[in-house]
Amino acid sequence: MIREENDFRILGCWREEKTALLRIGNDWCIPKGITPTTHIIKLPIGEIRQPNATLDLSQSVDNEYYCLLLAKELGLNVPDAEIIKAGRVRALAVERFDRRWNTERTVLLRLPQEDMCQTFGLPSSVKYESDGGPGIARIMAFLMGSSEALRDRYDFMKFQVFQWLIGATDGHAKNFSVFIQAGGSYRLTPFYDIISAFPVLGGTGIHISDLKLAMGLNASKGKKTAIDKIYPRHFLATAKVLRFPEVQMHEILSDFARMIPAALDNVKTSLPTDFPENVVTAVETNVLRLHGRLSENTVVSEIWGLVVVNEHDNHDRQRLDSSLVYTGAHNVYYVKSCLSDAKCFSGSRYSFRVQELKPLLFHNWPVPWRNSLVIPCPMLRAQCLSHRHCIRKHQRVLLLI
Repeated sequence: MIREENDFRILGCWREEKTALLRIGNDWCIPKGITPTTHIIKLPIGEIRQPNATLDLSQSVDNEYYCLLLAKELGLNVPDAEIIKAGRVRALAVERFDRRWNTERTVLLRLPQEDMCQTFGLPSSVKYESDGGPGIARIMAFLMGSSEALRDRYDFMKFQVFQWLIGATDGHAKNFSVFIQAGGSYRLTPFYDIISAFPVLGGTGIHISDLKLAMGLNASKGKKTAIDKIYPRHFLATAKVLRFPEVQMHEILSDFARMIPAALDNVKTSLPTDFPENVVTAVETNVLRLHGRLSENTVVSEIWGLVVVNEHDNHDRQRLDSSLVYTGAHNVYYVKSCLSDAKCFSGSRYSFRVQELKPLLFHNWPVPWRNSLVIPCPMLRAQCLSHRHCIRKHQRVLLLI
């Protein structure tokens, strides 16, 4: 049930045409009787008429293919897929992750799995959290019992960030599943049915303010679902409520900030020559726009600083180097110890990020930081860094973002 006319569920408002086929070598076969299939074949969705908009999903095949490639490039576990053609019809062939050949490749086995509605004994009519279905918290609690709990919980939270970045509005309970293993154990399956709503923005489509995640994130007041209103701090707040390690949530956000530009380029170069450019442009433009929120370091618990190290004191340099963890981004380091334990040296300058659970009060800063030059909020980091030429030699500096 859609509660409001502008409560657009881009991917939950159609009856998608799809079938299943068996692939043996290069041949596509129609299975008979109880013969298992190996691939789900998805046809273009076409136009969807809604009260206030017409959604053109005629390129849904290309859209989902692109999203799957991007997900895989970013290290997410997704099924293999390819675009196939029959005359002028394009279809997406998605390899089934609930099938496996035996060693001799003579028998195709079915792997038991359940989606999250089945797992919780819920009808598909309540697959959305807003209709009473499970949200992030309930699924994360369930994954605590997974045979690969640490990995599954990490991957699930990582996928929530990915859905936000690509504008995927259909991450409801039926689009997350677990393999049922021997002895009643279970683990998360690959992620599937991933499609971006960004290509339907504008024109006769919808406005970005209408795009909402299927599962909400924690905010200071209630939950955030509107994609354009979500920032890294909401993922951190959600992680805190779930008791998901903050350092892991920071790691996920940092990895996306570092990997997105190259991943987009790699996917673009791997696409077939006849791939529709408008799909690439729509997704890429909006992903980079939201990626900017990660790159701006808008997370309120992060403090930027400049530390100076004595170039002629190897012992001091080793002590500082041992406390820094390089993240792969240019001049970005995580500091293992908290700010109050940090030692400030004189000499060459290091740029780093200090992770704090909450901002430190000025009067609580220990010596030698207490007399540092402080450049406070609400200045942007770029503006702060432009003041570097005013910094006196050996002066300690904290840039607060």
